[in-house]
This record gives sequence, structure tokens and C-alpha cells, in this order.
Amino acid sequence: MPFELFAQQNQADQDFKNGVLIGTAIAMVISAGIPIVTGLIKGRAFIGIIGGLISGISALFLGCLLGLPMACVFVIIIMAMGDGDTEPRRKRKKRRRPISDVYDDEDDEPRRRRYDDDFGRGPR
Repeated sequence: MPFELFAQQNQADQDFKNGVLIGTAIAMVISAGIPIVTGLIKGRAFIGIIGGLISGISALFLGCLLGLPMACVFVIIIMAMGDGDTEPRRKRKKRRRPISDVYDDEDDEPRRRRYDDDFGRGPR
């Protein structure tokens, strides 16, 4: 087998085509994964997924040469936006009665009845 440069290799070879496909797939996964993971960590899942799609598609054309810079652009955008809402907002419950400034010793709610035995049955 004679030694030859990569550019001199027969590009019709099946091994060469498989190498190009595997290399492109790896570049797409890495380029798309960076903004997606950053977006999920920072609570900006939507912009992370959009950035992953755009970075992955750009990696399809030029591999890591275009995919990684696009991923870095989206990481910078996500970091500049700051932390998002990591937990969904909950509605506040309405108060049953207004809080007064005067100390009230009496309870407005009736006390629960205490039971004598351990089975939850009332007194006999």
C-alpha cells in the first residue's frame, strides 16, 4: 500500500464516504449539544433548542468549522439572558381573612375533635 496524502486519496472509496458521514454526525451532535445543555442548565430551554438546531444544521455544511462558532454565539446569548425560571410559577392562594394589626387571642376556626383511641373513632 503506497503512502499518499489525504487530498490524493480516491474519494470514490466507500471507507472515505463512511468516514465523512461519521465525522459529520459527530460534529453535528457536539455542535447541537452545547447550546441545548447550556439552555437547560440556565432555564432557557427554548432558546437552547433553537440554538442547537441552528448549530447542528450549520455543522452539516462545514462540520466543526461552522458548527462550534455558532454554538458559541448561542451560548453567549443564553449567558447574557441570565437565569430563567427554573420552576414554574405557582398562583398565590387567597387569604381567608385579612390579617389584623391587633393581636387576637381567640381562634376563629373551631378546634378539631380529639379522639380517645388510636383507630380514629370518637368517644363511646
